[in-house]
Amino acid sequence: MEDPADDNYLQSFSARELIEVILNPSEWHASDVKEAREILEQKGITQEHIREYLLRKEKKLAKGERANMGVLALGFVSVLFGGFVGIIIGYYLANAKKEGVKEKKIFVYDAPSRKFGWIMLALGVIGSIVWIILYSTR
Repeated sequence: MEDPADDNYLQSFSARELIEVILNPSEWHASDVKEAREILEQKGITQEHIREYLLRKEKKLAKGERANMGVLALGFVSVLFGGFVGIIIGYYLANAKKEGVKEKKIFVYDAPSRKFGWIMLALGVIGSIVWIILYSTR
């Protein structure tokens, strides 16, 4: 097996970055993927290390991220004044998904943020109905 060239830009990549290269081969040239594998081999990174990295990444992504407090505030304030923006924000918080490990779809937001999204969505619908009734009975 021939050693990767010392002047290859992949030499400056961290082990984590090299693992990302081999996990996403469609985003890289085939020679870069091969080179990344060789560099990882030289660094003593085994398939088991890569599997462990993948599991840690999957767990981290599965937790989701916390919704921005400003967005939550905007949604709940909107719910009070008719609800349409709150409905949209609530639906997005409750249902937004992104691509996780191995192209598996996962929720963007953590469970508490999704719960607030559902509450905001429900309150937005109720608020909209109330405002429509109030407006139409004038």
